[in-house]
Amino acid sequence: MVCCGPSTCFTCKVQPISKDACMCGCAYLNGMGTMWTAQLFIFLGGLLSLATIANCSFVTVDDPISFDFKNGLQIEAKGMGFILFEKTDGHCYWYDQVGDTSDNNVGDSDYTENQLQTYWTILGDIWELTMYFTCFFAVFAWYLFLYSLSFCCSSQVKCCRYLNGILLTIILSTCQVCTFAVFGSSFCDRNGCSFSRGSGISIGAIVCYILAGIGFFLSRDYPGEGAKPVPGDDDDDEAAQNVTSDEVYPQNPELTPAEYAEAKQISARLGGTADY
Repeated sequence: MVCCGPSTCFTCKVQPISKDACMCGCAYLNGMGTMWTAQLFIFLGGLLSLATIANCSFVTVDDPISFDFKNGLQIEAKGMGFILFEKTDGHCYWYDQVGDTSDNNVGDSDYTENQLQTYWTILGDIWELTMYFTCFFAVFAWYLFLYSLSFCCSSQVKCCRYLNGILLTIILSTCQVCTFAVFGSSFCDRNGCSFSRGSGISIGAIVCYILAGIGFFLSRDYPGEGAKPVPGDDDDDEAAQNVTSDEVYPQNPELTPAEYAEAKQISARLGGTADY
């Protein structure tokens, strides 16, 4: 049956037979502390992942670099980010300067686009690809965060919870590590890159993803070992019958001496032999 589907959804007053079941309508059935931990750190990880892309200083270079843009515009930078860069005065450059445009009719937005493309050309393809790659998985992290909010009023089976844990601790954290691939770029080989603010933010995102995944791994089953069959539950009739059979006809019964003698007499009357 579909997990937490409308036709199979339990209520807070009905306890499912399964020790690890889906349920809707109740708060934090898989554990409040662990799910709060997971939700908090997914949220923080998604923020830090986006901040990694937006920060203007993922690396710093040994010596300032001069970017020569069109119209005689020259800007010196000491920090490089995936989209923005940090000028030597410590401020981020927002592509808000266009140089001398008195002799042409090109708009400011065109110059901004051209400057960004020029910046990526200088850094190399690996910087641009890493930026798109990280953006994609940052958006995916936000999707996981929104999904994790469903745990506020429902429970999920262990395979679903562990899948989320794997996505966070292995997939997303590994993808965030890929931001450091830019240190192996030809740009960094030529200019000597070192860690900067953006690198620290990226490490923070990795730690948050791992902690969020651990939260899913530590979540508990609902209702757990204390699960009992629910009389009259149509979806669980078979399970209830099995429980009833075990109670009426227990496995491996132990006969008392009187029962043993009576059973032997009955067997003899029927002309059979039986060893009990």
